[in-house]
Amino acid sequence: PAGRFTCDTVLWILKELEIFQPDIFIPDWIAPAAYAAKWLRETGVPTIGALRSDDSYFWALMDVFAGKKSGRWALSSVFCVSRQLENRLNQGLSNHTQSCFIPSGVPYPSSVQPKNPPVKMVYLGRIEIRQKQIIETTRAMCRAAREVEGTTGILIGNGPDEESVQSLIKKEGCENIIKLESAVPPQQLDRVLANFNAVILLSDYEGTPGSLMDGMANGLAPVCISCSGGINSLVKNGKTGLVVKDRKESFIQAIHKLHHESGLMQEISNNARSRILEEFTLDHTINRWEDLCSNLLSQVTARKPLRIPKSVKLPKLHPNLFGFDYRPPSRRKELLSKFRILLGAFRNTLIGRN
Repeated sequence: PAGRFTCDTVLWILKELEIFQPDIFIPDWIAPAAYAAKWLRETGVPTIGALRSDDSYFWALMDVFAGKKSGRWALSSVFCVSRQLENRLNQGLSNHTQSCFIPSGVPYPSSVQPKNPPVKMVYLGRIEIRQKQIIETTRAMCRAAREVEGTTGILIGNGPDEESVQSLIKKEGCENIIKLESAVPPQQLDRVLANFNAVILLSDYEGTPGSLMDGMANGLAPVCISCSGGINSLVKNGKTGLVVKDRKESFIQAIHKLHHESGLMQEISNNARSRILEEFTLDHTINRWEDLCSNLLSQVTARKPLRIPKSVKLPKLHPNLFGFDYRPPSRRKELLSKFRILLGAFRNTLIGRN
């Protein structure tokens, strides 16, 4: 019911908020909601956006709603899922916006099974090439399973490249040692992860990845490629996991090391769980959210009624918000589109006559 274009969606959101009357409004990473936040902030309601990943969309979001040129569109606060992202954001942060670090915390099992070779790998996440490099990840897991005795693996998730992954597994002749399975419900995750001892993540970029935190909380040894985002906050090479240089030789060497170096897998398992307990449990996340909300509410001096505009005038479309911020076509584009339709009809008429 939100509408075809962003301006329509903003009006719909504002009407819903007028009914709900929130004390705090959290647009998170949704661009139309972040535009609507301007009118909420004018009433005295604090607004909170999110910086969840080191990619072009999120940095465009920050440019529009938390950057030095944001002006009246600036959000009250932005939570960042990694300290690296927060540090970068702060370099160009609006004077009207405050930042904070709130990773997405994970459940922490009270105990886990001992972790010993052979290596049983698991990838958790979206099955897509973009960001996750799922084809190269699958190829790396297949090679490791063939070269390191007893090694097996599974990829758990859904996404646009599932068929390509299945085809690659078959092409590599690894159907019996590498599997692809659908995503599992969160309440079943601990039970599933109990069957593995290494969590694999070889993305191009990340925030602070939940799959890695879930794996570490369950005592799995992380094997990750070094990339931008919050992985470095979780994985210290040789201590809380193994950091590889590429998805080829370096990755294979890491799997060899986990398999052959006595006691290493269990040592990393213990350290990984300790790292999650230090800073990344659900309790840590809840406490940070409570602190943020309390702080924002303490700054509210007075509340004003929400004034919903008859029409919404938005700032110029940021090119990297395309796909999440839909604008009506300009008059010129609209006329050009109609002209193309008429021209096509004229051509079809001529062809029909011939």
